[in-house]
Amino acid sequence: SAINLLHDIEPTRDAGLLERYSVLLDSSSDLLRKHGSLQADQESVTNRVAGFICKFVLTGHTGCVTSLAVVERSIGYDTTYLISGGWDRKIYIWDLEARKLHDTLRGDDDYGNDTDELASDGIILDIEFCKERNEFAYASSDRLVYIRRFSTRGSEMRLVNVLQGHDGEVTQVRWCAFHQLWITGSEDGTIRLWSADGVSYDTVLNAHGSVGVLCIDQVNGCILAGVQHAIRVYDPEYKTLVQTNHGHKDAVRDIIHIHERNQYVSVSWDKTIRIWNAYKKPTRKWRNVDRDSEDTRKNFNFNTVEPIEHQS
Repeated sequence: SAINLLHDIEPTRDAGLLERYSVLLDSSSDLLRKHGSLQADQESVTNRVAGFICKFVLTGHTGCVTSLAVVERSIGYDTTYLISGGWDRKIYIWDLEARKLHDTLRGDDDYGNDTDELASDGIILDIEFCKERNEFAYASSDRLVYIRRFSTRGSEMRLVNVLQGHDGEVTQVRWCAFHQLWITGSEDGTIRLWSADGVSYDTVLNAHGSVGVLCIDQVNGCILAGVQHAIRVYDPEYKTLVQTNHGHKDAVRDIIHIHERNQYVSVSWDKTIRIWNAYKKPTRKWRNVDRDSEDTRKNFNFNTVEPIEHQS
């Protein structure tokens, strides 16, 4: 057994075994005192694992919680807030620093209607906060995306606009600060780009499959979409597909952009985490700057540039 093996360890010859089996021992074990290095390793492991202990539980929702958005103190509030939504179709505001429920989306106090208000007709699938406009948007299974003004008072979170146009459940909503657009993805196989005020949509991109996840490239504002097994990168400025990453064997469930390393990281139901090179916009070398007008440069057709294909 592992314990019997530890009794017979010769530290100078079996350093690998020391490290491998020390985590099995209780902190009061005689074997840890026998091998001083084991005790140090055990303490180190304990400290690392302790970081994963649940610090606090926020309860209140009556259905599955599907989405979160953070409203940071740094933008002018007196604490850090968390917005949550889910299957119960309610919007909750939490005070993260006080670790308690702050308020909920509810009726207007002035009219004596202070009961919790249902935020949508369908379940809430995603939430995104836009600090530039002090607004948050949430995507719903009712095929709509709702935009509300954020307030620390639930009765004052006014509905600003409703984004309507998708033919299937809206699974994702993102704010693109780079282009000042709302970006939505849906099970109808499209990605839509909406004006900041939500009055109109600018573009419809064909994703060729249900959109499960969206991410915005923090450097160039490109849209990353997890479409079934693939990751597709779109340039919203030129409204075209510029890169496709293949490698996952099952649905992509999340994507992040680590701009310091110029990498995308994706996770999938295929039990893998994959790291990809981020997309870099091509630069055109102008052979005669004097002859090329500003309009020519602006109207350069990126559809003539073949999308980059990556395999892993």
